[in-house]
Amino acid sequence: MPTIYLPVSLPFPAAEGPRRDQASQYADQPGSQHVFCHCASRCVRRAFLCGEDRLTGRFFERRRGWIEDRLLELAGVFAIAVCAFAVMPSHTHVVQKVDEVLAASWSERDVIERWHALFQCTAQSQSDLAGVFLSEVEQDLLEEQGVLWRDRLTSISWFVGRLNEHIARKANEEDRCAGRFWEGRSRRACRQFWSGLKLAQMPGCAWPRNSRPVSAPG
Repeated sequence: MPTIYLPVSLPFPAAEGPRRDQASQYADQPGSQHVFCHCASRCVRRAFLCGEDRLTGRFFERRRGWIEDRLLELAGVFAIAVCAFAVMPSHTHVVQKVDEVLAASWSERDVIERWHALFQCTAQSQSDLAGVFLSEVEQDLLEEQGVLWRDRLTSISWFVGRLNEHIARKANEEDRCAGRFWEGRSRRACRQFWSGLKLAQMPGCAWPRNSRPVSAPG
């Protein structure tokens, strides 16, 4: 489990518009090891993530499992620690922290393999993993791709996007419909923390009801 720290200041309270964008940029910037980002995503069209729809009698508890499984999968690929999450009938809460130390420890091959775990490969990355000789131009192109992928694998925006996209596809397929499942953008609030304190010392206000700590296996 990643260590969670006690808040010292609240530089970016939950906000709309430009302030929300500022919080997103602050969470993704290098050197943000002690910044935790609380992301909330809300459904539209009376879609459910858990519980019972009293109008139809349908139960949706299985979708809670979808979210937990996807969080575990993404935490094993991204350099982002999932410190807590909560699934409510109409929205989710996820508390995350970018692990810059982990990202910096990855070799170029580590980055490529992690990217391929979730996304389509390119001709250059596929050839490199297969041990095929790359020309100087191809090698330069692969290095540029690696820099971009490393940056995206430390981006909370990309993490939340891949989580929400996966859940939306599964839910729309189950509901036999198409179109938007989530509100346009997730809401984010970043918090600055001291190091050295444990999970149990975090104030209750930082934990939504039914929140559960989660980390990648191993």
